[in-house]
Amino acid sequence: MTILNLDALFRPGSVALVGPSRLEDGRLALLADRLSATAGPRWAIGIGSAVAGFEPARVGDPGVRPDLALYLGGPETAAATVAALAEAGTRAVVALSPSYDAWPEAAIAATLAAGR
Repeated sequence: MTILNLDALFRPGSVALVGPSRLEDGRLALLADRLSATAGPRWAIGIGSAVAGFEPARVGDPGVRPDLALYLGGPETAAATVAALAEAGTRAVVALSPSYDAWPEAAIAATLAAGR
C-alpha cells in the first residue's frame, strides 16, 4: 500500500465487513459495534447473516465502494475477493480472518498481488 492510501486505512469514509465470516457471532457483533462510529456507509458483503448497522451488499453493486474492507474469510477466496474489491475502488484491505498466520504461502502471495 502506498502512503496515499493510509487515510483510507486510518480514517475511512466507508467500511465493509467482507466474508464469509469465520468469526464467532459474538466477535462479529463486537467488531461491528466498534466500527459503528464510522461516519459513512457501512456494508456487510457476503457475511450471510444480518449485521447490526451494516447494509447487506455485494462487491460490484452500484455505489458499493468501501474505502476500507475488513476481510473475514478464508484463504481460498482471499485473492479473488481482494481483486474484486480493488476493481470496485477499495483502497485498503485488512485481513482479520482467524488463523491467518496459518495460511499457505501461495494464498498470501496471491492475495498481496491482488491488492497491488
